Amino acid sequence: MKKFQGVDVEFGELLRILSRPVEAKARSYSLTSSESGDYLPASHFRVLWEDDKWLEPDAPSIVIGNSYDVNNILPRLLALPSAVMPVTSIVKFWNVEDFKSNNPFDIKPLERTVALGFVGLIIGELTSLISSVDELRTMGMDSVRRTLSFVCAQSIIRGWKGQSLARLADRWLEASVLTDNEVNPSAIANIVSVSDFLCTLSDSVHFESISSEVLGQRIQLWLEAQKDLDQRDLLKRSIPQITRELRSVSSREKRYDIVMDALQSSAGGVYSTLEQGFLISLIEPGSFEFLNLAKSMDPAGLVMTAYSVFVVMLGKESALRNFNGFGGVVLRQAFQQNTDVNSDISVEELNILLNKRRSAPLPFRTRSPWLIEVEIAPMVVGCFANVARRKASSQRTLEASEAIERQEALRGKLITAMRALEDVYGIVEREQLRPDSTFGKPRGRRK
Repeated sequence: MKKFQGVDVEFGELLRILSRPVEAKARSYSLTSSESGDYLPASHFRVLWEDDKWLEPDAPSIVIGNSYDVNNILPRLLALPSAVMPVTSIVKFWNVEDFKSNNPFDIKPLERTVALGFVGLIIGELTSLISSVDELRTMGMDSVRRTLSFVCAQSIIRGWKGQSLARLADRWLEASVLTDNEVNPSAIANIVSVSDFLCTLSDSVHFESISSEVLGQRIQLWLEAQKDLDQRDLLKRSIPQITRELRSVSSREKRYDIVMDALQSSAGGVYSTLEQGFLISLIEPGSFEFLNLAKSMDPAGLVMTAYSVFVVMLGKESALRNFNGFGGVVLRQAFQQNTDVNSDISVEELNILLNKRRSAPLPFRTRSPWLIEVEIAPMVVGCFANVARRKASSQRTLEASEAIERQEALRGKLITAMRALEDVYGIVEREQLRPDSTFGKPRGRRK
């Protein structure tokens, strides 16, 4: 458990503390990470120093306050003559409301089955955004960190669940809009819904693998819990009934017929994307062979995303080897339980610097030239393409390319002119060498 030195201060005193932290630290008291999110009255902040922070030991690491107060203090800090932008890359500013349902310093590792599900969710989200699934073969972790699925996985590791996941998705969407990153709005709710299902599964499943029958039962129970009392069943037959029928069928063609018959006979043609994705994954468990079929079910790729989740959960290692081992890389690197999480800027400060009401956005420093790492919530970071810098780079590249083209065109014209001069010189030289030629001789006098 992390330990801190902390002191509670009023709004006006915070500015003085940040400029002269030694005096405030002298009157600080010890507290644990679980106490750091205790109640704070309005216009008050809790300033924290990490006990094991060796860099700039007098500078505070974290400032916690009510969201209203945090949003008020950040513009004032940025307006100071000596302000460093972004402020939140040096001192983290957190909302005390984010501590109500969980302690961000507590880490709950994902069960392997749930981690496999998130690998599939990341694959599904990326596949819905790219032109060809073959692009996954060359993708790295930068692409993974740009997904909402990755943010949701981080959040669940930190204890977020249920409605709090939806709040994080709203902040992720806000950061996407501010940084001009394209998003698929219809996919956001679907990813949050599947993440919530995986979170529920992590609370009830504590073993390395899960069978299709047990997984079908969990899906059915979760869907029933989401329904209104007056909502009719989505399928005429329940998922456990279909999985029991498929248990004794080994023929892929026969399994395909059973699944498609179940989907086509659903009541009123109303489907759950989770149901559709799961049933299609049962045609050939662990294989991405029917990815195109799942894609064809809806234009937004929601069924395909759910399908990818269950393919990886049921296929395990064999599914991870697909796409040049992309899934295996994600499983090993995406869900590490780091005690320290670095970011370039918080979503609150990002909203100040890139606010659309500004005549021009304020530039700020990032560690990567192409990515902006935004702290969505305490210890939860999402990555976004640095579109403004890429546009500037593209503009410079275009200008350089146009300059090269102009130089090449000029060089071509000069070469043409030189060749024309050489041709003329050759004609003159040949005329001079002819014995009967009068070319170049002085004319005689006219009588």
